[in-house]
Amino acid sequence: MDYLKGTDLKLYQEDDVFHINVDTVLLGEWLDIPKNKDILDIGTNTGALLLYASRFSPRSLTGIDINEKALKIARKNIEYNDVKAELIHTDVRDLKHDLFDIIICNPPFYERSSEARSFKDKAKCEESMPLDDLFDAYRHLIKDNGYIYMCYPAKRLFTLYDMCEKYKYRICKMCLVYNSGNEAFRVLVKLKRGKTKSTTIEKPIYV
Repeated sequence: MDYLKGTDLKLYQEDDVFHINVDTVLLGEWLDIPKNKDILDIGTNTGALLLYASRFSPRSLTGIDINEKALKIARKNIEYNDVKAELIHTDVRDLKHDLFDIIICNPPFYERSSEARSFKDKAKCEESMPLDDLFDAYRHLIKDNGYIYMCYPAKRLFTLYDMCEKYKYRICKMCLVYNSGNEAFRVLVKLKRGKTKSTTIEKPIYV
């Protein structure tokens, strides 16, 4: 049993399902959500981001994933931490649901899977959930005044920006994340549908 960084929430994990990594922790700790919101976590895996989101007293929590075993572990984690959440075994492209105020997503972003042999390896690659398909799903699931939180490779920020332009989203807040090198390796973004007057660029995070 592990603890989510910065919380007293416990997380059970198994070897053949994705473990939380630095991206999970970065996005989870960066969330800043008003109370009483309906929240969707896309690709919830073992429920770590749902647990992070539970700290904001949501009206409802929903997690979806195509990996049935991961959802069984997520259910165990949700129950163990006395959190209420709806868990759905589905692809986001097939999800039919009431609209959400907040969507959280840590999407797959590796560009090639030709050498990926396992389900876990393939699930890391963008072809399992193309960014275009993800943004198309967003517009069917988010309320007009809703927000989307994402973690994405910093070197592909312009890819993300182009997708925002295509689907009429704006980056209203962002934060670059650095490790021991001189270049940012992740960017955290908060997206809003429609127009926004400005983009808040927060102080960088170093890990």
